[in-house]
Amino acid sequence: MSRPTFAVVLPDHTGLEATLRCLRAVAVGVEMASGVDAAKVLAGCGAHLRSVWVHASMLRETLAYMTEARMRVPVAVFSPETHEATLDMALHQPVVVGLLAWGEEGPRAWEVMYLARRIMAPAEDPPHMASLMPFGATTVAWQPSTTEEQRQIVTRIEAMCQRLGVERRVASSVSTAAHELLMNAMYDAPVGPTGQPKYALDRTASIRLLPEEVPTLRFTVGGRWIGLDIIDPFGRLPRNRFFEGVLRGHRSMTGSTASALDTSHGGAGLGLHTLYQSGAMLRAELTPLVQTHVSWVYDRAMNRRDRSRAPRSLYFLPNTTRRAR
Repeated sequence: MSRPTFAVVLPDHTGLEATLRCLRAVAVGVEMASGVDAAKVLAGCGAHLRSVWVHASMLRETLAYMTEARMRVPVAVFSPETHEATLDMALHQPVVVGLLAWGEEGPRAWEVMYLARRIMAPAEDPPHMASLMPFGATTVAWQPSTTEEQRQIVTRIEAMCQRLGVERRVASSVSTAAHELLMNAMYDAPVGPTGQPKYALDRTASIRLLPEEVPTLRFTVGGRWIGLDIIDPFGRLPRNRFFEGVLRGHRSMTGSTASALDTSHGGAGLGLHTLYQSGAMLRAELTPLVQTHVSWVYDRAMNRRDRSRAPRSLYFLPNTTRRAR
């Protein structure tokens, strides 16, 4: 193979063709290598390997081979079930950039195409959820600078959900998620000239942000999906804090022993465990010291009983092509 190559490693051929179609649609001109044996597939890619797409049941052996062969490319994981062991591997293996929920019909096509595009074109601006939803989704954006504006936005989001036909319980979950995202972006993310947190020491205080500290929140409602995007202009969310927060949420849901709450600062770090529990997808795209873009997505088509057992999609994508100001 002489062209850039995506390797797809699955335990059988279920969902393989649909996955390859999605990848080819985005990664034009990229070769596709696929199979059920990770070592054979990866060995055939050589220096042209650009990313690996692997089933969660084969992740450990795939990562072991990549480590031995000194292959360091982004790894996307197809996850029919979210297991603590998989999340722990994601925490300790920075090459893992995404866990894609795999339902009865395989992975969601728009998620496969989203991640493939981000791997192929990392310098592009992160897409808002409205860009990933079908045409016609309703989107509203705010830039709150005070605690009072933050509270008004949270209340307004819940009311807008209900006006758009979203049931009351779901509207409450969305407004709670908006509150968590805004608290992280407004209280935890801002730092002073020496890098010390400015507002995080007292999250109950009323604050007024400087113009250069103001985050942007976008609220999007589509036919099936409800999305929240928060962007703060600091870019200080460490990868380990993201996955540690997710692990706390997972352990709480499964009754496993939970780790201690991380109360250190960095923007979007606190409350990640609750965002993980309530959403169908949680995404973070980090441009270090420039911006943090976090997205939370709710699946309206899933009932409450299935929601607790359903796999979540998780993404953490660092962008080092843009420089700090």
